[in-house]
Amino acid sequence: MQQSPVLDVQLTAGTKTVLPVSEGETTLLYIRSGRLQLNSGEMIEAQQMAVMSNHGEHLEIQAVQDSAFLLLSGQPLNEPIYGRGYFVMNTFNEVLQAYEDLKQGHFIAPNTKPNATDET
Repeated sequence: MQQSPVLDVQLTAGTKTVLPVSEGETTLLYIRSGRLQLNSGEMIEAQQMAVMSNHGEHLEIQAVQDSAFLLLSGQPLNEPIYGRGYFVMNTFNEVLQAYEDLKQGHFIAPNTKPNATDET
C-alpha cells in the first residue's frame, strides 16, 4: 500500500519549497493564511483550495506572504462522490440512508443520540 502525504506547512514570505507528490495522484492544497504562487504561476489566496492532477514528481511553491497551508495527495477514487452536510458517499440515496441511520442512533452509543433533524 502506497502512503500518501498529508502535510501541514508554514512558509515565511519569499520562501520557496519543493514538496514530493507521486505520479498520477490528485493533490489538494488548502491555504489557511497568506498567499502562495505555484510553479505554474497560479496564485492561491487564503481560504482557497487548489485541486491538481499530478503529472510529475514534485510541486514547487513560493510564499508571496507568510503562509500556512495543508497539502493532501492520494490516488484518485475513480468513483462518483456525493456530499451533503455531515456525509460524503457515492450517491444521493446513500447520503439519505446515512441521515436515517444517524436519526436511528446507528452511529453512536445508546443514550447519546443527538437531535439529527437538520441537513435532510
